Amino acid sequence: MENLIIIASLSCVRTLWRVEVGDAPSARDHLVEDSGHQVPFLRIKPSDRGSDPSGQLSQPAPKSPESSRSAGETTHLGAKLERKSLRRVCDRISTVIAKAGVPRLSLFFPQEHLSQLLVILPAQVRAVLASQEGVELTQLPLVKLEQYFWGKC
Repeated sequence: MENLIIIASLSCVRTLWRVEVGDAPSARDHLVEDSGHQVPFLRIKPSDRGSDPSGQLSQPAPKSPESSRSAGETTHLGAKLERKSLRRVCDRISTVIAKAGVPRLSLFFPQEHLSQLLVILPAQVRAVLASQEGVELTQLPLVKLEQYFWGKC
């Protein structure tokens, strides 16, 4: 286990430090959390919602049928929000690494987006990445996280 642990999801980045407690047999390591850094979901702009409802067009209709959008046309809003959230999480992780200057870190991120995050992480973050795991842990309290990391379940 490394001294810096980053637990993240698309909406939250938590930075945890492993604090080693003395050499006594009863002493256990603890996790100390920096303040939780929320990466809020992006607000939806009216232009991203799709076509304007009928009768509420702000501009005249386009002349060519190729350039018009129907009211039921999809805008792929979910994919756009995911990409923007991934970029924000990536920027936050990069900032934490730059400030901390740690040689190694462990990253925990939901499995469905982990491969996308690893692709967009900068080279200096990938260089210090010791381990990554595809699991959602952002909602767990510190006691449960300590149990998860040290197998004290």
